[in-house]
Amino acid sequence: MGNQLFSMAHFAAAAIEHDFWVSYPCFQYPIGHFPNINLEPRFKVKQSCDRLNRLRHKGFKLIRILAASSPWHECHLAEGIPFKDIGSDDFVAAARKKIVACEGFGFRDAKSVMKHRNRLVEMFSFSEAIKKEVETYKKQHNLEKDVVIVGFHVRRSDYRTYRNGEYYYGDEAWRNWINQARSLFDVGYKRYMGVIFSDEKVDGLLGTNHDLIYGPSSIYEDMMMLSECDYIVGPPSTFSGWASFIGHVPRIQLDTAKLQIEQDSFKVVNW
Repeated sequence: MGNQLFSMAHFAAAAIEHDFWVSYPCFQYPIGHFPNINLEPRFKVKQSCDRLNRLRHKGFKLIRILAASSPWHECHLAEGIPFKDIGSDDFVAAARKKIVACEGFGFRDAKSVMKHRNRLVEMFSFSEAIKKEVETYKKQHNLEKDVVIVGFHVRRSDYRTYRNGEYYYGDEAWRNWINQARSLFDVGYKRYMGVIFSDEKVDGLLGTNHDLIYGPSSIYEDMMMLSECDYIVGPPSTFSGWASFIGHVPRIQLDTAKLQIEQDSFKVVNW
């Protein structure tokens, strides 16, 4: 979900800044959870599904092979670094006069994203139902005031194999980071609480710690609650990255199991 949200944010910001029209027809999550997503007239999103997106992928690939460009269209594939700059003069000129088909998560217009950040946060805000669930969760755990909340994004299932498990960290590494964060932020003048957000049960991390709890567990409520933490600790991930972006929450990115948590290392994600 984070990949698609960041992708949409860059295209929406570029459309706002450079005055061209964008159609994003492949969002695989319920649009009702993001009721303002079509707030911007120059940027329109349609809900899709995995099967339909696979068919679109095959169609775009065929078009790229047979006719990658014409006076009326051009195709771009960008799956990562080097990113395609959709705020460049050439791209903007093309987008204003013909159909530009884009595929992949490697499209960026960072300057426009930062310029229009507040508008993007409004566009991608969660529904009132999700907000109420998060409010209820915070009340249940006394997380509404006078507390420093550190969110631990313990991503497990797909990270066992992603990049040969480079960012899959075992319980020992996570216990070490949890203890480091506790020492860093449990300073006395505010109550400290750690919240674990994970796609798997990690009861071994909770143990008997009174200051460590699970997040709400729904991916939407988890993402919103993560965006309301004071700090985020997690591996490279657009899920926690998006939470950092929309909530303006400092995050430390765990690139290696040996990384030490220091307050100066926390940065807000500004993609």
